[in-house]
Amino acid sequence: MKLHLFTKILTIDNWKSMMKLSDKAIFWMALLIIGLLYFIYLPVSYDFDGTVFSHFLRYALLENNLSPVIQSHHLFYFPLNFIIYKILNQLTGYQVLEYFHLQLFSLVFGLLTLMMSFRIMKKIIPDRFFSVLGVCLIAGSHGFWSYAVEAEVHMAGLFFVVAGIYVLFFKSPALKNTILSALLLSMASGFHLTNGLICFSVLIYFIYERRTLVSWIQFFVFYGIFFTVPYLIYSLFIHHNLVKHLLNILFGINMFSGYRINRWEGLSINGVFNSVKALGASMLVPVSDVFVIISIGLLAGIILMAFALRHKSGNRQIMLKIIFWIIPYFLFFCFWESQNIEFKLNMVVPILILFVFSLSGLRRRKLGKGILIGVSLFLFLVNFFGNIKPRNDITVNKNYLLARAIGDNTAKNSSVFIAGSGSNSYNYGKIYIPYFALRNVVILDWKLGKGSTFDLLKQELDAGLNRGEPVYFLSEITSMTGMVREVLKKHGLSPLAFNKFIDQIEFSEPIPLINNYYLKQVLALKPPSGVSHNPD
Repeated sequence: MKLHLFTKILTIDNWKSMMKLSDKAIFWMALLIIGLLYFIYLPVSYDFDGTVFSHFLRYALLENNLSPVIQSHHLFYFPLNFIIYKILNQLTGYQVLEYFHLQLFSLVFGLLTLMMSFRIMKKIIPDRFFSVLGVCLIAGSHGFWSYAVEAEVHMAGLFFVVAGIYVLFFKSPALKNTILSALLLSMASGFHLTNGLICFSVLIYFIYERRTLVSWIQFFVFYGIFFTVPYLIYSLFIHHNLVKHLLNILFGINMFSGYRINRWEGLSINGVFNSVKALGASMLVPVSDVFVIISIGLLAGIILMAFALRHKSGNRQIMLKIIFWIIPYFLFFCFWESQNIEFKLNMVVPILILFVFSLSGLRRRKLGKGILIGVSLFLFLVNFFGNIKPRNDITVNKNYLLARAIGDNTAKNSSVFIAGSGSNSYNYGKIYIPYFALRNVVILDWKLGKGSTFDLLKQELDAGLNRGEPVYFLSEITSMTGMVREVLKKHGLSPLAFNKFIDQIEFSEPIPLINNYYLKQVLALKPPSGVSHNPD
């Protein structure tokens, strides 16, 4: 019976019926399948940044207070998620893990971004086959798929960029469209400040189009108003100098670690190469060196194919619009976190649109369709089996399992000391322990970064013990390990100071966790060497 039904679906008559469906019907069917696939394979790998955002949202919801968690470099992210969560909770009793809530938020905006990408492709490509398959191509790319199902800030910003570009570049230059695009692009900056780079794309586009001075003024005045007003409100709300705060994000001291974290790499050939490599990885997950080479080759092929069609004036104009979109992001991220694929999303979407547009312009249309089907299927399979499916298995995430093991072996009011820095240390413990284990974490790297000393740490430790709070040290910090050496080197401290600190602590026997990790509970503090136990 099932076989008969399957063969019936594959009959020519059924495929002819499918082809008679409208563009919108075919697109909505594809989007529904993509949405279901995204939802079924929501990763449970719990990445670092997503856990940070989830932890902040949990704090805001529990305290019913947004002010401590709002971040100026993605101003709208927490207020919007806080409001949505509260409304759903009041209306339906909605109460889910904050991480899952933020994943759903990304998923919704991922699908909305695909909708806007479809509109752009439908505008520039006459054949609906290319537009629908183009959506599938973008949806299956490594970077897009990863961030559309992750508890991250980037999907909402990407949606507003794509929507703003569609209105400004591909619709009439009417005043209402100028205002709408300014609003949409300013919203993008509200989800991540780096989306403000799109203003340079607009600037290049206006110069190329020889837009009037009035057009320039209209867009940038409205953009300035829409961008500035929320920040002025925020500045009044937090009662401090917003400009100084934003400059501190770019050049200043990290509020968590207490020391300068420099994301500027300087413009170099190596930076450009790393950026190209990361851009390739945003299309194809780099599961091996072979796939890195393939992704770079695919990227080169897309560029060459696009320029091969430049002889047609209509094609050239569309191609340049897409290139204007890409240029500011590519240049900036050659010297700012060049290897980070999360900042390549605003490049991979237009590049893949350019790829689909180029294929649709081939004289041999069937060849173009064949290449598009082949590349889409290849990206989907590699990215699914190389990235999405493994992240759907919680046992892959050893950092999460370690945090849960810590929670299972400690009391609720416990504190856990970790190194918090170093190439081999349990860096994820900085956020996994408080969020998943619900325990306080004391990070040696951050304490020293904020000016604390081992004597002050001992005083804090003593005060906690006197309050009856259980305190544990993770195995990486119970002796002079490689991780501890890296922390000490970073802060210019000698091993002698750390050894003196550890020697004054009486530990319990090791409490085994997983992967050779263990905890030692602090039982008491010893007096410094040479000091009598008896005060008399």
